[in-house]
Amino acid sequence: MIKGYGEIMEKEIRNINIGMKDEYGDKKRCLEIATEIIESGRITGHTPLQMAAEIYSHHYVYVLIPKFPKFIRNTKIAKVMYNSCDNGVDLSDYGDPGWRKFIYYWVYKIL
Repeated sequence: MIKGYGEIMEKEIRNINIGMKDEYGDKKRCLEIATEIIESGRITGHTPLQMAAEIYSHHYVYVLIPKFPKFIRNTKIAKVMYNSCDNGVDLSDYGDPGWRKFIYYWVYKIL
């Protein structure tokens, strides 16, 4: 068993949706928002950088997909990704799976 996994499963996982805002395109602002959320105790199990990367990555996809040609925007995967971001950023205790965190970090650091 993964160390600490049992403790996580015994706790109620909290979720919040912070909407989608233009300010999420600013990495510094994402870090400020993430720090505020973590310090308030609304969500736990993230570092500020992890949460900022998730917020920024959702905004990046939200802004990028409408710029694609229509034949790409109309694919199922593009629609699912856009709709997921259009609904805002869902944050939960301990965050998304590791592979998603890796992608968020990559988008945050590279793009």
